[in-house]
Amino acid sequence: MVNLGKLRGTVAGASSVNADRRLDNVFYGVSNLFDGGQHVVNNINYTYWLSDTATRHWVKLRFGDPVEIHSILVEFNAAESAPGDETRPSRRPEGFAIDVRRLIGGSELGQKLPSVNVEGFRVIYPLKEPLTDVVELLVVFPGPSMIAVAELEVLGIGSSRNSQQGEGPRLPDR
Repeated sequence: MVNLGKLRGTVAGASSVNADRRLDNVFYGVSNLFDGGQHVVNNINYTYWLSDTATRHWVKLRFGDPVEIHSILVEFNAAESAPGDETRPSRRPEGFAIDVRRLIGGSELGQKLPSVNVEGFRVIYPLKEPLTDVVELLVVFPGPSMIAVAELEVLGIGSSRNSQQGEGPRLPDR
């Protein structure tokens, strides 16, 4: 299995990046979700995606060819305060949901999966069985608040045409 977010044919998008920054922002951009925690700029580890303060946040992966998803891991900053800790505002959401688009009989059909609560800094989304023929994955976070997500690992099997790992996902064309 491979991290499907790093396939050459994968395109990643997001609802926002902190303070109206571009998706490719070196400090808080969406590519930081796929860096394995190793993104250092000026001796500071900027290894997470940071949203704006909108009422809803999302990260989208569009796959070049249908994929089979076996597990989804969402990781937050371990040093970040947890929801309910009033010492400083949390950038960790209380939960998230997964929506997928699957290619069934030549048509794309949407499927909403149940929401899960965030407990701790690492959440493995509970898939009962692999999701097949997925062409798009949307991870939806509630707001209104700024959130920080350190890593998104979507493990599975790509098609024979898109199974080559790249240097992370491409960003949407402008």
